[in-house]
Amino acid sequence: MAFARVGSLTGVLQLHPGGKQIILKYAGKDATAAYKPIHPEDALEKNLAKEKHLGPVDTNAVEEMRRADANRKKTRDEFRMEQAKLGKPPLERILTLQDMEVRSGLFFPHRRINDGAWQGCCKRYFTVQG
Repeated sequence: MAFARVGSLTGVLQLHPGGKQIILKYAGKDATAAYKPIHPEDALEKNLAKEKHLGPVDTNAVEEMRRADANRKKTRDEFRMEQAKLGKPPLERILTLQDMEVRSGLFFPHRRINDGAWQGCCKRYFTVQG
């Protein structure tokens, strides 16, 4: 559930760029707080088939879940994301693909490309292009 709407994400688990673990972590829970900093609000409408949209959640139930969520201890992942957001530079300071990769490594350390991969990528690009 995100933004007081429920959807079935079973079919997209293997396709999710952040990995299926994060989706499974929030299965059956309000994932809005984890979802919102990373995705645009309309991402589900654009990327999830209409038949996978299961409908809205009762607003009273949502408020009750939010109150319970506000009183719980944050997970290490939520705390890490908050800290990474505080150090996020303005978009105009990200000039190269490598700048973006370094920054995204703060948010998605398990998806980060190592320096050797960058060198190989650049070498192949300049060999083909140049």
